[in-house]
Amino acid sequence: RDVMNFLVYLQSNNIDDISAVDGSIIDSYIKTLKKAGKSTSTISRNLSSLRCFFKYLISKKILTFSPMIGVKNDKKTSDAFYISPKDAELYKPVVLPLNLKE
Repeated sequence: RDVMNFLVYLQSNNIDDISAVDGSIIDSYIKTLKKAGKSTSTISRNLSSLRCFFKYLISKKILTFSPMIGVKNDKKTSDAFYISPKDAELYKPVVLPLNLKE
């Protein structure tokens, strides 16, 4: 159901090629869900469904990358935002040594 709703959204916005979907389109879709009054859990579920959908398309070699890679979700506020792959490098976790001495 979530994926079908997303595909209907794409069609209504004249996006006929799934490979044209990028993070900004996903972000726009999430904003549409918010305007429609969807709950935080509904938006989170939609993001999860879309992640699975794009992973499936990659596994079937229909796509070579997922536009969901740069999409993050704040589960407390239902704010979804797009981080470009270039900027995503800034958000990589930092691993510190366990035996830090001062």
